[in-house]
Order: sequence, then structure tokens, then C-alpha cells
Amino acid sequence: MKLIWLLTMAWLFNLTQLSAQGDATNSFPALAKVLRPIVLTVGGSPYNSVWFGNVPAGNVVYLDPRGTSSEHVSHTANVAKITVTATNNEPIRLEYPDSLTLMNGTHRIIYQPRISAIYGDAAVNPGNQSNSVAVASTLAGTNTVTGPNGTGRAPGMITTGFSGLDLDKTTLFIGGMLYGPASLGSPIPINQEKGFYTNTFVINILYQN
Repeated sequence: MKLIWLLTMAWLFNLTQLSAQGDATNSFPALAKVLRPIVLTVGGSPYNSVWFGNVPAGNVVYLDPRGTSSEHVSHTANVAKITVTATNNEPIRLEYPDSLTLMNGTHRIIYQPRISAIYGDAAVNPGNQSNSVAVASTLAGTNTVTGPNGTGRAPGMITTGFSGLDLDKTTLFIGGMLYGPASLGSPIPINQEKGFYTNTFVINILYQN
């Protein structure tokens, strides 16, 4: 709304100038590209939440969204899954916090989300996870799910599938790191208060251009 107001005020100002100058006129194009709405489908239970399980204090905990390098998570740990459906080959921006605080009463630890992506509506299994790519903040070009050298940290850029069964869809696997309350990179202290630590992860997915 602010942008529309600014443009309107600039237009009125220009009209005032034109009136003062006499019969001068001008024109400009009004452009828009209509794309299909972005639809997000959260995975069914248990893939509708990031579950680290029972984790030991004294460590940095890693739930690898690609399923290859997890550390100090429980046997039952699982990533969350979101399927993005959108116009294919359009750059799509993923906005999510680089870190957020998980709380247990007044006690806290730090959660840093990490996300990987794969074309299609992919099931959560070791094969699909290992074939997914950690999201990057830039794209390598069209027909690539994300850019090179991604870490999975915010913000991320993806495209959706461009042919066949993958058309218009990309799956996100969401895991992450758990740190102690002191700072990113610090282990959970040995004397950290025991119990469940929770918060809500919010992701905003929108067309980049």
C-alpha cells in the first residue's frame, strides 16, 4: 500500500508540473505478469514438524535435511516436509529466520533451520533426502532447483520442477542445528534444564521477480 501511495503522489506531482507548462503530455506502460498462486502443502504426520527427539546435553545437535550427516539426534528424529506448487522456472524466494529461540519455561536453546530442496512431490526417505540440495541464496539459472554451494540457511532461492512428474512442484526438507543459549555454534550446556523446548517455525514463500 505504501508503494502505491508513493507512485500516486508522484503522478499527481507530475500532473501539476504538466499543467503549469501547458499542453505537454507523456505516457508510460503499465505491466504485470500473472503467475499461478503459490500453494504450500505440509507433510503428513510426523513430517509436519521438525523433531530432534531426545538429544544429549553437552553437544551441538544437527538434523541434516539431506539425511547424511546428522549428529546427536535420536533414532526417531525426522525432518519436516513442505511441497511448493508454483509456476515452473520462476525464481522463488524462501524467507525464514536464520535462528529462533526454543523455550522451556524461562530456559532456552537456539534453533537454526537448514533446508534442502528436490524437484517434485518427494516422499521423505533416505534416497530423496540424499538427492536433495541444500538451498542457496542465489540461483544458478533456469532448470536448477537452487544455486551452488548452498548451506540451507536463510534466505533461500528455488525454482519448481519444469517437466514430467516434477512439473510445478518442489519439495523442501527442513532440519537444522540446535545450539546452547550463549550463541550460534555453542554446544548445549551439560547443566541445561531438561525437558521439552518448543517454538513455531514460520516460512514465507513468494515469487522473487
